[in-house]
Amino acid sequence: MSTKEKLKKESNNSYFSYYHENLKFYFTGFCIAIGLFIILFVLWVISFNATPQLLSNPKTLYYLKDNAFWEISTWDTEINQTNKIKNTIIAAYPILYHIGENQIPSLSKSYYIIREWESSNVSINPLIKYLRLPEIKTKAFESWKVENILFKTATWKYYISIDLNHNKIEIFNANEEYVEQEKEFTDKEIIKYIKTELTNLGLTLKYYWDPILTENSASEVTVFYPRMIEDKEVWSSDKKQEWLSVTFDRNQWIITDIYNYDVQSYELSKYQLQKTKKQILETLGKEWNIDTTKKWQEWSIPMEKWKLIYLEQEWYLVPAILFKPKANIEKNIITPLY
Repeated sequence: MSTKEKLKKESNNSYFSYYHENLKFYFTGFCIAIGLFIILFVLWVISFNATPQLLSNPKTLYYLKDNAFWEISTWDTEINQTNKIKNTIIAAYPILYHIGENQIPSLSKSYYIIREWESSNVSINPLIKYLRLPEIKTKAFESWKVENILFKTATWKYYISIDLNHNKIEIFNANEEYVEQEKEFTDKEIIKYIKTELTNLGLTLKYYWDPILTENSASEVTVFYPRMIEDKEVWSSDKKQEWLSVTFDRNQWIITDIYNYDVQSYELSKYQLQKTKKQILETLGKEWNIDTTKKWQEWSIPMEKWKLIYLEQEWYLVPAILFKPKANIEKNIITPLY
């Protein structure tokens, strides 16, 4: 072999040796990086699931395509005839209420119609294998459904009642050992404590407005959180505003009751608004105690306060206009926009 060939061979050997060693180095580094990623991911999953939230509902609102529920042209026959959606006048004769065109807000071209997500009751089958009931044949339970669940928190601090039929949660204090508080706490401190407790229980306030605190007695207060969806208040089918209420004892510094927490899921679909302000006024004018003329009568009460809300009708939430009188009278007028 010539000297030139020997040099070329040695050069080739050093070339492949160099890249072989470097390839091993990079491959080893890559494997270490992948291993660290897997370890960190597992630790994250463990920590994420270490304190699972109570009935966490990761997707309360399901946005569907436009016009997903029905055709607007069939609304009157399919909905109104079954009294699911109609104008609601909460007033009493002989009071006359005035609503003019100026009292009707500017309307958007379209709004969401909201439908409750239909869910069947939970089967008892997964629970049967854990039941230990002597002399009872658990096979008889196989077709049963779970409607209500009652359990305690891990700290034995609260009883939690879950109504699976109406998708509501109630929480009661289970601690019988109360400690009297010497310090007087402000309303702001109470609201902050309640929010922390709700967070610890996994209950989010994402779909509730700012709280309103009312005094029940010298020691007891109730904090109300108005329910809202898409930045609009939710009113029930019996024409009352939906609230989450939390009762709190100042002296003992405890939550005694959490009532009407909603865990419902909804489907949303956008619909073009086909009513004009004039048509809404005509509809209101058909009511015997609503005056829609440009200038109200001397004896009528002007409805100057209005807001867009969602009105619950059966399994739907429908956008509606809520009117409240200028005078200090507890009367409301609600008219749906669809």
